Amino acid sequence: ISGTHTFHAIYKGVVSPDVQIKAMPIVLVLSVDTTSLKANGKSSITFSATADDKNVTGDVELFYKNGDVETILEDNIFMTEKAGSYEFYCRYKEQLSNVITITALPFTLTLASDKASIKANGSESVTFTVMADEENVTDEAILYRKEGENNIQLEDKSFATDKEGDYEFFVQYKEQVSNTLSIEAIISRLSVSVDKTAIKTGESVIFTAISDAVNDASSSVTLHITRNGNEELLNNHIFTPASFGPYSIYATYE
Repeated sequence: ISGTHTFHAIYKGVVSPDVQIKAMPIVLVLSVDTTSLKANGKSSITFSATADDKNVTGDVELFYKNGDVETILEDNIFMTEKAGSYEFYCRYKEQLSNVITITALPFTLTLASDKASIKANGSESVTFTVMADEENVTDEAILYRKEGENNIQLEDKSFATDKEGDYEFFVQYKEQVSNTLSIEAIISRLSVSVDKTAIKTGESVIFTAISDAVNDASSSVTLHITRNGNEELLNNHIFTPASFGPYSIYATYE
């Protein structure tokens, strides 16, 4: 214990003069290799402690505070996933060290996609990538789709739909939330025209199909031909009826 201590001796009833000894306090110094780190649960800082220039790192009790909560650090290495300011000090033989303030910096979490729009056909999909600063954390991040006031968690980092509309997505990774990304799902419109509406048996009708996805989709359309309640499919944009009568025809394009 530091301070002034008084001693005397007694011998056969005789008391010696007092002797005062001044115990100097230990100079306990807490040091750190850096005063900031990324709050990603991987970046770390290392503490060391000296008592009168003697390394006592393994013998001290190390504490830190974040807000009003004080916690004992089990070893001399600190990592966190929570951004903010942390205060550290150590204790050694009843002596307290200096206080060191450490700043845990938030990392930049970015959600990106390979396309900004998809066809609302249930098969074309958009694929997402997640970066925490320069590190790819796509597999570890949790992807959400906004739906009104609710956030729907998605199992995969891709999305497809058969419903037209705008969809918003974001990810969460280690207490951090990313930017919001908007993806548009578009229903392709197909317009069809014919070179004639009345023909003789043996003559042909040529269909021209224009899609908002492809300027001329004529060679890729499927004609749905109905006569007398029976429908047949024709993978051609030229139709030659085998018999006379009315035909109802529409086209599809994938």
